[in-house]
Amino acid sequence: MKNMRPIEWNERIRFECCGCGACCRNVHQSVPLESLDVYRLTKFLKEGDSAITCVEDVLATYAEEVLLATCGYVTYVLKTTGDEQACIFLKDNRCMIQPVKPKACRTYPLSAEPLGSGGFRFHISTEYPHHFEAGIIFKARDWMKRYFTEEERAATAIDYRELPEIVRLLNQVPEDGLPAAVFCFLQYKYYKFDLERPFLEQYESNHKELLSALRKILERLCY
Repeated sequence: MKNMRPIEWNERIRFECCGCGACCRNVHQSVPLESLDVYRLTKFLKEGDSAITCVEDVLATYAEEVLLATCGYVTYVLKTTGDEQACIFLKDNRCMIQPVKPKACRTYPLSAEPLGSGGFRFHISTEYPHHFEAGIIFKARDWMKRYFTEEERAATAIDYRELPEIVRLLNQVPEDGLPAAVFCFLQYKYYKFDLERPFLEQYESNHKELLSALRKILERLCY
């Protein structure tokens, strides 16, 4: 999101979705797909699209990789289409995945930054001023309580806890080991999920397996 500024948890904001699709355009490489987003999206699309059978199908069709750091830390973002670089799921100014749209879209115009204390710092995007001319008045904490789910908060806490060690290990991997390290990272971060099982228990164990796999790569290449 653009034009971001910090917002206090009890700050009052007036906001209304105008159905204009403005926030869904010019979003090239700016709508992140977190692991839970992909898990939910795959379950949703499997029900209505016979061509979608697994996470691999969803990511290959609707997402693209973005390298966040030279150490091999990769994330996925939604693809865009056309000259307006519109979200691939935008049709006639409407979201085609409304029930499972990514967290970044659902919490818009707010976003949450995790803090070491276990809490969050909120930010607001003021890129489109017309969104703030009418509508309901809400407090930031109430908006995020409604749209930033407990499951997402728990997943974010796992990310925040494990990220430093993952990045530390990735930074130690020699260049000839990076392909294997990135493969492991993507497997455990996005792909290795049973859609019939709860997400969080798998996400927790996947992080442990990822750390173990990265350490084994380092042991094989460096010692």
